[in-house]
Amino acid sequence: MSRLWVFGCSHTTPCGVDDSEFWAVKLANKLGVEFGPINEIKPNMHISFGGHEYGDGGAGIDIIFMNVMTKLNLSLIKPEDIVIFNASYSTRVNSTSHVHKPTQDKRWVNWHMSLFEKYFRPNWGDDYNRGDLIDQNFKHDKILFVHWYLRQKFAYQMLKDTGAEVYQWLLEPQHLLEDVLSQIDEDTIEKEIHNGSAQIFESMFPKFIKTHQGWENLLKCPTLKSSYTNKEVNCWSDIFSEVYPNEYKVDSHMNAEGNEFFSDTLYKLITEYRNENK
Repeated sequence: MSRLWVFGCSHTTPCGVDDSEFWAVKLANKLGVEFGPINEIKPNMHISFGGHEYGDGGAGIDIIFMNVMTKLNLSLIKPEDIVIFNASYSTRVNSTSHVHKPTQDKRWVNWHMSLFEKYFRPNWGDDYNRGDLIDQNFKHDKILFVHWYLRQKFAYQMLKDTGAEVYQWLLEPQHLLEDVLSQIDEDTIEKEIHNGSAQIFESMFPKFIKTHQGWENLLKCPTLKSSYTNKEVNCWSDIFSEVYPNEYKVDSHMNAEGNEFFSDTLYKLITEYRNENK
């Protein structure tokens, strides 16, 4: 029987809700496919992913990429399966540590900082300074974005190469990601490589950006009104935190109602894609 696979961070886990309320469980039921652990794969104490059914809470793109690679190496994903892929926030590399160094387009960093400060600012004390977080970068901001972009692009393509039905969704506003992409220049990449501050694979960006035509099979976010303010929100992370949060300004993961809405929306969008491709 066909199986549903999901990849991503804590938004692809039943965070704050019962397993039965998790959006992937509901979506699998709507699609008429299996979802759950693969019993024939015994848990490995040295590998926290492989046979499990969820994404990786707190994960950045490198961990999500490794999760994809593990499941592909184990030949778990079959042509008859369905995959929902999310690359977490573009400012995450390994873990929940967001990157806050300014870019040429300040909307990118400001959007992330406002999100980050909304939930964690009370824990930072009276001497908090935004600049202290900005200085924590270990790579140039453009190279970090290149890193995220290439990893998520490769992961999606490898999943697609299995022959499975693959879809993806974005936590951040698509227009914001497109704006940042348009500002990446080859000179900066070359300079950072020569300085030893970039990896060789990141130099492949100029080649791959030429074929960029948006995000294929994108499960786009609708526009909704915040449950707590009058503003409209139109990216998934804002819908989770502003419309269906577990606890407003405390836990930005979606509650049970949000999981239901998310599964319904994904099912409708998948059905539309299927009808278009008949």
